[in-house]
Amino acid sequence: TTILNDESSLSFQIFTQDNEGDWQVHVTGQLSPMRDFEFAEDSDLREIKSRCQKQISVENSYSIFQKSGLEYGPAFRALHSVFSGDRELLAEIVLPSGSDVLNSKYLAHPILLDNCLQAAGILGGIGVDIKPIYLPISFDRIYVREALSDRVWCHVRDVTEVGSADKGLTSEITLYNMKGQKIAELSNFKTSPATKSQLLKILS
Repeated sequence: TTILNDESSLSFQIFTQDNEGDWQVHVTGQLSPMRDFEFAEDSDLREIKSRCQKQISVENSYSIFQKSGLEYGPAFRALHSVFSGDRELLAEIVLPSGSDVLNSKYLAHPILLDNCLQAAGILGGIGVDIKPIYLPISFDRIYVREALSDRVWCHVRDVTEVGSADKGLTSEITLYNMKGQKIAELSNFKTSPATKSQLLKILS
């Protein structure tokens, strides 16, 4: 990992080195303060709940994740309840006991963020049937208004262009606290499909 610091922002890159000593860049990004940020127009939490009323089995979703090649241990199973609507999904995320989020240094705990991506995967169809695994590729921006607690609501909207789902999925993700206030946003989150055999080849 390399980090470059200037007066207004931090830029970073994440590399891996192969057996021949060559380096490959996997991630690039920039961190900067956004004092005048405004959340995108969206429904309030009550309206979202009224639209997302079809309950999805969390246990069945994790079973299908496993069959697709994604094995989540107990510490990463923080989806408490999941409800779907028309190209949208609402998930209640509750960190497992022992995560100690309130005493952690994280503004947004990695397990919380990972479960937001799990929710996006369920909306994309992984939680409904065995389909290609959608691997995270990029996102445009993440904004966090306040430190996330151990319990949040995650709203995911599928904004994939019609007819292009076979090339990947695009989602807008918004987080709410238990009072229904918007506290974080992940915009233009993109994933790309990969089969289980492709994933195992990458990991080997």
